[in-house]
Formats: sequence, structure tokens, C-alpha cells
Amino acid sequence: MGNTKIDYLDKCINIIVGCGNGCWYCWARNRYAPRFAHNCSKCGTFTPHFHEERLKLIDRIKKPSIVGLNFMGDTWDPNVKPEWRYKMFSKLLSKEEDKNDYIVLTKQPQNIKGIELGPLSRWFLPGKLWVGVSIESIDHMDRWIALSQKEYIQHKIISFEPVLDIHPVTDIIKLFEKYSYPDWIIIGSLTKSDKNEMLKSRISAGVMIEFLKDAGIKIPIFVKDNCGIKNALKEYPESMKYKV
Repeated sequence: MGNTKIDYLDKCINIIVGCGNGCWYCWARNRYAPRFAHNCSKCGTFTPHFHEERLKLIDRIKKPSIVGLNFMGDTWDPNVKPEWRYKMFSKLLSKEEDKNDYIVLTKQPQNIKGIELGPLSRWFLPGKLWVGVSIESIDHMDRWIALSQKEYIQHKIISFEPVLDIHPVTDIIKLFEKYSYPDWIIIGSLTKSDKNEMLKSRISAGVMIEFLKDAGIKIPIFVKDNCGIKNALKEYPESMKYKV
């Protein structure tokens, strides 16, 4: 654990690592996972697995922080065992005076089942946990539809990252109006890839940002530095502002 290069986080703890999605642009699989292969073969192959020893890192956070969990994997990948999630959420629930906010992103929200957590499903309600979906294309807005219907999750995020093909943007607003608006929107561009693809991603991200601003939606928007936009929006939900 340590300070992270992810713009909107203070800390990042990868308790569950690995994902079977196989996205071609995945920075975690392509760039970071190979660096850890000498310590953990499953990290190197990005096979979903559990680092239970890292649960203790949560206790080392001394001041209120925004903490990313499992950004090197997908918490709800089909190959992630329910007991791994249970142990992680149990650890968080055990911290009675916890003033941190925890962010978990997934591309597989259909696998989130409150009943799986049993009595721990109530843990989603107090507001410690922010669950988000990663969406890179308008074709994957079904992820938001699935997450929006999880009533036991109080705080929901959309991370449009990397923005690849998110047009027509007007369809996104229609989906928000039909289902629900997220509590926070994060926008990021493609990095460490083909220059032309990176440029197209930045342009698409810029179009999305301008549209959302012009639409006047009252949702905090955080634009990552990799979008290359000067004085970009870096807004946080009200409850997080005292941490930043």
C-alpha cells in the first residue's frame, strides 16, 4: 500500500487481484502485472486470486482517505470466490470508527448479489463503500443499468475510462433519466498505447466532458490528467471533500 498515481485516490490496496475480461487496453494486465510475477505467479498471469495478508494494510491508514480497493483486478469476476469478498467486507465492517471512503470498480455488476453477503449486505448502506462500473463504450452502458438496480448499494459511480467510443453522448443522458443518475462520474483517456488511438480517446473524452457540462447535470465530475485538458474539472462528492 502507498500513495497512488491514480488521480482521485489517496491510497490503493489490491486484496483481490486478477481478471478474466482480457481487455486489450488494460494497464493492470499489460504493464503492472508482469512486474509482480517474480513475487506472485498468479499476479504475473493476472489470474484472479486473494491476498489475504493485505487486509492488515487497512489498519495502517492513519488519516481519513479515499482508498481504492482491487484496482488490479475485478472484485466480481466469476473466478473470484465469494468468501474472498466476504473476508474483505468483514474487515471493513470491523472498523467501527472508520472514516475512509472505499472505491471498488467492476465491469461485471451483474455478479453483485447482496444475499451473498448475508448480514454484511447492510454494510453497503452506511456509506463507506462506493461501487462503480468501468465503461469504455456506449455498447457497455448495460453495466450501469445493472448497477443502478442494486438498491442496497448507496453510492454508485461511473468511471468512463478509457473513453473509446462513447457516442452518441445524448444516449447516456437518456439512460440516466430512465434508470438513475450516478453519484459521481470519473472520466479518463487511453494511455500507454498507439498514439492515434490515444488521440482519438482524448478527443472523445473531451467531447463527453463538454456535453456533460452543457447538459447542466448536477453530478460531480472528476477528469483525470491523462485527458490532457487544462484546468479540468476535479470535483468530488460532498462527503469526500474534507479528505482532499
